[in-house]
Amino acid sequence: MIYRDLLGQLKPRASRLGLVDPQTGRVDEDEIAHYMWAALMHFYESYDLDEYTAIDRTLFHTQSGAETYGLPDHFGRLLTPWDRDYGGITIAASDGTDQHAMHYQPPAVFNDTYDPASGARGQPVYFTLTEREMRLSPTPDATIYRVGGTYIQHLTPMLYDSIPMLLHTPILVTTLTLMASDSGRVTPLLLQEAQRAIATLANSQARRRMQFQGRGQQTRRPWQ
Repeated sequence: MIYRDLLGQLKPRASRLGLVDPQTGRVDEDEIAHYMWAALMHFYESYDLDEYTAIDRTLFHTQSGAETYGLPDHFGRLLTPWDRDYGGITIAASDGTDQHAMHYQPPAVFNDTYDPASGARGQPVYFTLTEREMRLSPTPDATIYRVGGTYIQHLTPMLYDSIPMLLHTPILVTTLTLMASDSGRVTPLLLQEAQRAIATLANSQARRRMQFQGRGQQTRRPWQ
C-alpha cells in the first residue's frame, strides 16, 4: 500500500469526523498529506522499522589516507544501538571477506580521541557521522576496504506516491488524531484507537529487539 491507497481510506473517516474545509465542505487532500507525513516521520524517527531498513553491502571503498567519505542520498540514519556502540556499519576486505563490525563514536568523542595529523594508518575501527559524511579512525592505510551496513533509509515527501505505507493502521489513526487535535475534534474513541495502535507497534518492536538481542548473546556475529 502506498500513499494514494491510504489516502482513499483516510478521506471518508476524516469527513465523518468533520475534518473538512469550512468553505468547500470537502476533505483537503493537501492537508491530509501534511498530517500523514507528520505521522509517518513520527514512527520513522521513533522506531527502527524493518519496513524502512536498508542493507547496503557497499557504501563506499576506502582510499589510502582519506578520513572522510560522502554517504549516498538514500542513507537516512543509523540503527538505534542495541549492542554497546554497534551502529550497523561493517568493514571488510574489498572482496567482502573478513568482515568486522565497526564501532560508532559521537562526533565530539571521535574528535577528542583521534588526531588524523598524527599520521597513524591502519584498518578503520571507529566511525562517526557529520554533515552527511562518515569519518573513519584510524585513517585507512593503503589496503582498500569495503564499508557497508544496515541503516534506516532516507524518506522525502517528494516521494508520496512511491513511499510504502506499510504501517497502515498506526499511520491512519495517528494522521486522523493529529488533524482532529488541531481542529478541536478529538473524540475519546479516536484517542483510544490511536493509543492501541501505537502500543501494538511499540510492543511488536520491543519483542523483535529482545529476540535479536537474545540471539546475539547466544551466537557471536560471524565477523567478531
